[in-house]
Amino acid sequence: MSARKVASEAVVQLGLAGARLRLLLDGYNTTYRVDQAGERYALRVTRSGPSLAHVQAEVAWMRALASDTGLRLATPLGVVEVRSRVCVLTSWVVGTTRAASLMPRHQHAVGVAMAQLHQHALGWSAPPGWERPRLDEVWLDEPSPLPQLAGEAHDVFAEAAERIRPLLTQLVADQAIALHGDLHQYNVKQHPRLGPGLLDFDDCAVGHPAQDVAIAAYYLSGHRREAALLGAFEAGYRTVRPWPVDTGRMAALRAWRVLGLCASVHAHPSEDLRARIPEFLPRWEARLRGWLEAAN
Repeated sequence: MSARKVASEAVVQLGLAGARLRLLLDGYNTTYRVDQAGERYALRVTRSGPSLAHVQAEVAWMRALASDTGLRLATPLGVVEVRSRVCVLTSWVVGTTRAASLMPRHQHAVGVAMAQLHQHALGWSAPPGWERPRLDEVWLDEPSPLPQLAGEAHDVFAEAAERIRPLLTQLVADQAIALHGDLHQYNVKQHPRLGPGLLDFDDCAVGHPAQDVAIAAYYLSGHRREAALLGAFEAGYRTVRPWPVDTGRMAALRAWRVLGLCASVHAHPSEDLRARIPEFLPRWEARLRGWLEAAN
């Protein structure tokens, strides 16, 4: 069944029969804007694979954050399963997605928000049975893509994985808390008065705060304001709690993000996304080569 038909069934089950659906994003998951009776919501149709319990664990932390903090985030309003696809209805987060126009003041506020997420996670008692992926594996919770790589690409990815694996084991053994897992600029709505609004907790996981920081930093790579944005991000984070990563580990964890993306795309059910691997792979390989050369 198409994502559109799943979404149409989901809104009925969620008490929004007759709502208008507008496609926002068809990528790793599929997201719709939902309009009914003057109210606006967002509906995520999760890709095939994640179970209802897996998504409910994500939603449990989001609800706790909405209740316990002043953070602005997409608050879960309902979860249903339609034809083995889990759908999450959330509040609508107003604001603008900023990429090229991202400014240091925006990223300072994101640093504050991420530190507040981590501070909450440190004191949060998860409900019985709560479980999300642990970030102590180089390929996240996906199969290794190495059998599908050939030649020099295979060797570069294999070497990077071996060098990063001990770091992940050590970090997660030292501290393991709930993390957003994907808090980059495309998952944040910026608002001049309300500040950042946090979206898409789909990659919520258990790991070290340094991993969350490095994932956010990875997506600033090559930005024309990269240095200023990273400096503002760190300064904002430090207003709440200590910065959790040194320069060497930051570089290694940014390389780890490449490994995770490679595994996720190779395992994704979307043929269209997998078809883009030849486009992505040279860029991923170049990033890993750069890190390996710098680390030697």
